Amino acid sequence: MKVKPTMTFSHPRIEHGLVLMLFLTALFWYILWGILHNGEVTMLVSVLLVIPVFILAIAIDTVAVRWDERRLRTESEGNGSDDLESQLKASVDEKAEGGYGTF
Repeated sequence: MKVKPTMTFSHPRIEHGLVLMLFLTALFWYILWGILHNGEVTMLVSVLLVIPVFILAIAIDTVAVRWDERRLRTESEGNGSDDLESQLKASVDEKAEGGYGTF
């Protein structure tokens, strides 16, 4: 019997969102520490770091979602099903019920 690996999250957007939230929380405390100890220089550097991080997070999210859609599309072509939306919804519903889904 082959055992499928268990995934912690059901969709890449959730994973990237959590990583982004953790990073932004750390950045918030870094900015707060900088304001309290070093003044404006640390705050300016921290704010300038946020912009590329948001761009990178959006890019990663976009690529992951497109990759999933492309993978589902190729799987649906093999299964004879052309309705990508219904297949994606069924996969997410299966994940919500505790199954493995296609993600």
